Amino acid sequence: MKPFLFKRNKPQEQQKLIAQAAADPTTITGILQSFDRSNDHLDDSVLDLILGINYEESEKELDRHKLRGQYGSEQYIYEGTPYDYIRYFLHILAPEQTDIIYDLGSGYGRVVLYGALTTTARYKGIELIPERVERCNTIKNKISIENADFIRSNVLDHDYSDGTIFFLFNPFATQTLYEVGQRLEEIANSHYIRIVSWGGPSNEFLSTQPWLRENHYARDITDPLSRLKFYESLEA
Repeated sequence: MKPFLFKRNKPQEQQKLIAQAAADPTTITGILQSFDRSNDHLDDSVLDLILGINYEESEKELDRHKLRGQYGSEQYIYEGTPYDYIRYFLHILAPEQTDIIYDLGSGYGRVVLYGALTTTARYKGIELIPERVERCNTIKNKISIENADFIRSNVLDHDYSDGTIFFLFNPFATQTLYEVGQRLEEIANSHYIRIVSWGGPSNEFLSTQPWLRENHYARDITDPLSRLKFYESLEA
């Protein structure tokens, strides 16, 4: 198979990849895996189109007033994780087939879809907004991904005690973050877990937890990837 090209200065090549993925979804796995093995960069919008994610159109259809009435202070505004971040933290953690990775507040499924297509681990996304979960499941079924699950739920109402790795991309209001932290501590009392976090509130909260140890990976503090924080549970 001819290697895929990911150079930013080759928009024609990128458009070919988008068209190829749309015409033949069976090629999407190969495209993502080639990107994952490379050091090249693709704009998030290009990778979204390759996967079939069109969040801007989907978000326009949501009734913000209704969301405020339903979810109050919960964090329901969509904030997608950059694919460079996803590739980086998965390379650091190197999940195995026995791992179960939860994206808590999974949005349109970037982490779950990317991880499931590039590793053998199982990925589960928990998302509050049902329309987002529906879109994710449509993509999952189109690509025939077997190691991914999308769950419509509030994280406070769902059992994720089978998880071994948890990802948080600034997903919660303060009180919810505290309660999720308590849940994660309970899980850590039963088995070893790892957590990846991005965002001020999540990073600040997790850095103060005595049951966690932060693992530092050398990166220039000016590098945006340095805002990803890695934690592992201490022995129970």
